[in-house]
Amino acid sequence: MAISHDAHTVKQFDVLLANLRNLVLEMGGLVEEQIQHAIQALDDEDLTAAREVVARDQVINGLQVKADEDCVSLIALRQPLGSDLRLIMSLSKIVTDLERIGDEAEKIARMTIKTYDGDSSPPSAKLLRDVVPMAKLAQNMLHNCLDALARLDVGKAVEVARAMGAALEGAVRFGANGADPFGRAGAARLRCPDVIVFSLSARVRGYHSGISRTFAFSEPSPRYRQIYHVVRQAQEEAFRAARPGIPAGKVDEAARSAIHRGGLGKYFTHGVGHGVGLDESEEPILASGNDIILEDGMVVAMGPGIYLPGEFGVRLEDVVLVTPTGPRHLPAMSAPSP
Repeated sequence: MAISHDAHTVKQFDVLLANLRNLVLEMGGLVEEQIQHAIQALDDEDLTAAREVVARDQVINGLQVKADEDCVSLIALRQPLGSDLRLIMSLSKIVTDLERIGDEAEKIARMTIKTYDGDSSPPSAKLLRDVVPMAKLAQNMLHNCLDALARLDVGKAVEVARAMGAALEGAVRFGANGADPFGRAGAARLRCPDVIVFSLSARVRGYHSGISRTFAFSEPSPRYRQIYHVVRQAQEEAFRAARPGIPAGKVDEAARSAIHRGGLGKYFTHGVGHGVGLDESEEPILASGNDIILEDGMVVAMGPGIYLPGEFGVRLEDVVLVTPTGPRHLPAMSAPSP
């Protein structure tokens, strides 16, 4: 049977994406080896091994350049969407982190050379007792991360994140249950044409973050598209209002005004957002009447929503950094079109 041009293009893209992931895994394996060799060289006072670590860092840098070029090429030429785009963006960030970890291994090797091939005093036995186990712990964490990536194993990735002090939580609501902004997941089964609301949160080293997204479980209805458009417009107007020197309540008023213009004001039943930090919800509370002034560097969550009782709800929430030039998304990815 003849393969269509579209099918051939999709298959070719899948191959290129798999090649990129394999390249990142290859780079990760080399970085993992660099950590091991650098620490072994320090522990053994092995100058030859330390110099080899320094030399191999150029190989890692070369793989970073290749991976970055492949990411740009895939995005520019293939224009991926959805999960494919998120995977490419994630791989791009992983490459940057791996290069930095490789740099740290090189620093350890250079420190070994400077210490044992010069006039510097050797490190104390206590320092070595602390550094070597610490490095082995970091190497083991990196190994587990790469293993989760190789298998695309979400469960394994969650285990690694929790072992690093991270917590991942959230709720998925759909249909009429999604019309309750603070409701819990129910026992109903997903069916067409349900609207699904994802509300997800994370905590890393004591700091909180969160995100909410809404999707249609079938071809979006005109009613859903209308509601989604109004919520997205409200969020965009809230973004534009969030500047240093602006009262927190003005951000809520901007979002609420957009929803009122859409004739749906009575279905927006909570404030547009709040500060995010050591507490999941803290000042500045982005609610009408709050006169606390936004400052450069504040981190806030903005999540307007419309909730139609007995039908469905739509909510879009993003965490942003307040800056003089406008809020910056954390991460840098806005809500998709319906």
